[in-house]
Amino acid sequence: MKKKSLILVLVLLGLSSLMVAMAYTSAEVQAGYTVKVADADKALLALAPHDNSGKIAYIDDRGNLMLDFGKVGDKDYGLQPGSTYKWSNLVDVINNSTDTVTVNLEVTGGLTDNLIITDKPGNNGRKIKNTELAPGRNNRLMLTFTVSVPENAGIGTDLTGSIVVTAEAGN
Repeated sequence: MKKKSLILVLVLLGLSSLMVAMAYTSAEVQAGYTVKVADADKALLALAPHDNSGKIAYIDDRGNLMLDFGKVGDKDYGLQPGSTYKWSNLVDVINNSTDTVTVNLEVTGGLTDNLIITDKPGNNGRKIKNTELAPGRNNRLMLTFTVSVPENAGIGTDLTGSIVVTAEAGN
């Protein structure tokens, strides 16, 4: 009888081990989602022309923030080779979420080596990392841009690129 009980216990342990081994090791679960696409100045992390930006910073017909450094009012002038220009508080980065976010900025394209972004005194460069931005429209990063046009830039050459802004919400 003891032998049968021991065998039964061993069989039950073996079966339970087998059942644990049969538990799934991977799964695929689907859920619906919605992404609302918004203009750059109305998004969760908004990029908007600052009030004093004139027509240098503007929202285009597709809702994208555009920067045209050679523009004054409605006239296109351009920038001369070998010169440096600075525009203070040209663009606002606004956190429309309810969480504090950490913002990173990076310059890409034709002016990668010649465009400096400043988000606050002493924090500037071609890449700005880990700037905290509290939620709310009144908490803004006001970006200043300094453009140095290379001496060898050809007249009529368009130097184009992007300012890439990424953000991560805190815990």
